[in-house]
Amino acid sequence: MAPWASWMPVERTPDGPARPLTMDDIASLIHQQKWDEARWHLEQLIPPADPRTNYELGKLLAEGVGGKQDYCGAVDHLQKAITVHGARLELAKLYLYGLAVPRDQTKAVQLLETEPTAAIPEASYTLGLAYSHGIGVERNETKAIFLFRYAA
Repeated sequence: MAPWASWMPVERTPDGPARPLTMDDIASLIHQQKWDEARWHLEQLIPPADPRTNYELGKLLAEGVGGKQDYCGAVDHLQKAITVHGARLELAKLYLYGLAVPRDQTKAVQLLETEPTAAIPEASYTLGLAYSHGIGVERNETKAIFLFRYAA
């Protein structure tokens, strides 16, 4: 048995052998909207501090999917997942609205500017809104239009 097998979540079945769940299995549960089960399995994966696991769990906690909304937990997990595409966007949203962290629009914009916006149109759009309305940055319509077009 692999040394990491003791912490891997296993499929909960009443009959038959249990098998370890992979992140792809858990992503499938999320896609099927089996929130409670996905959240439970993600929480079982936390010991290795895998960035992708922390990202998925952070999003679920922020949205309150599969349980109560937990912004403090979301911030903690998203900070551990900062290298995962989308984590900076999710953290930026929490800073924009001051959810579990002090409201800091400048920090939110800094997070968005370091997010790879090519892969995440929502990040480009949100950053475009910031420049369009001068939220956390000096207003810049030219940059806002560029970001809106990029997001489209």
